[in-house]
Amino acid sequence: MKKQINPSIKAHLLRSALILLSLVAFNQDIFCQTPTPTATPTPTPTPASTECPRATPGVCTSYEAESNDNTLTGSAFVLSCPTCNGSPPAKVGYVGNNSGILQFNAIGVVAPGTHSMTICYTNGDAVRYAYLRVNGGPGMPVSFPSTGSFETVGSIQITVVLNTGCNTLEFYNPIVGSWAPDFDQIQFNCPTCTVSAPAPTPTATLTTDGASNITRSSAILNGTVNPNGLTTTVYFQYGKRTNYGSTTANQTYTGNTTQSVSVRIRRLRANTKYHFRLVETSNGVTSYGSDRTFRTRR
Repeated sequence: MKKQINPSIKAHLLRSALILLSLVAFNQDIFCQTPTPTATPTPTPTPASTECPRATPGVCTSYEAESNDNTLTGSAFVLSCPTCNGSPPAKVGYVGNNSGILQFNAIGVVAPGTHSMTICYTNGDAVRYAYLRVNGGPGMPVSFPSTGSFETVGSIQITVVLNTGCNTLEFYNPIVGSWAPDFDQIQFNCPTCTVSAPAPTPTATLTTDGASNITRSSAILNGTVNPNGLTTTVYFQYGKRTNYGSTTANQTYTGNTTQSVSVRIRRLRANTKYHFRLVETSNGVTSYGSDRTFRTRR
C-alpha cells in the first residue's frame, strides 16, 4: 500500500529545497566571479643626480665668481669689474662681515685628493681675510694681501682637498666689520690669473688712395671706406705738413661694402707738395688712413 505524504510536510520540504537552491546560486555568484585586477601604481622615477663637469686633469680650468652656478648669500653681490674676467667682466664683492657668503657649487674633480687652487681677487686695503669651507667642513683662514686697488686683479695659491665629483667651496668671514676681498674667479692647474683681453670695438675700415685731376690750384683726394654695418663719418685732412691743418666736409656712409670717397679741394698753391689722409669715425672710435702726398702743377 502506497504511503501518502502529508500536504503540509510536502509544502515545508518544497520551501526548504527552494531556499537551499537560492543559497547555492548566491554562493556561486560570490565565489565564481573573476576578480577585477588591482592596478599596480607606476613608481615615480628617481631623478638622476646632477653630475658636475669634470675638468681634464692637468688642464687649466677657471670658475667665475659671478657664475649662476654659485650661491650668493647676505650682502654678497655681483659688481662690474672692467679689469676682471667674465662676459661681461665682473666680480663678487661684499663677502664677509658675518653676512656675505660666496659659495662655488660645481667644482668637478676626477681624481680625489690635494689640489692646487689659484684665487683671483682684488683688494685695495693692506690685507683682508676670509675663511674657506670645503664641502661643509671646518673653515680654513686665508689672508689676501693688497693688489694695489679694487680694480687690480692679483692672485694667491693654496691647496685644498677635494672629492671625486661635485665639490662646494664657500668663502665667508664671521667677524662683524671684517670684509673679505672681492673675488674674480678661482682656477686649478693655472700658475697665475689670466685676464681675457677685451674684444676690440668694431669700426669701419678705410684706405687713403692717391690724388687725381691735379692742377695748379686744385686736386681730387681719393680713398675707400667699408662701414662694416656701422654709421660712419668720413673726411680728409690735408696740408703742407703732416699736421695737415685743413679738413674737408663730413660725409656719412653705411652698409657692408667698400665704397669710394672722393673730394675736390681748391685754392692750393702752385708747385707745392701737399699731405693728406682719410679719417673715419664709427662706434665712437676714430681711425686714420695712411699719409699720402701730391704736388700741384707749376
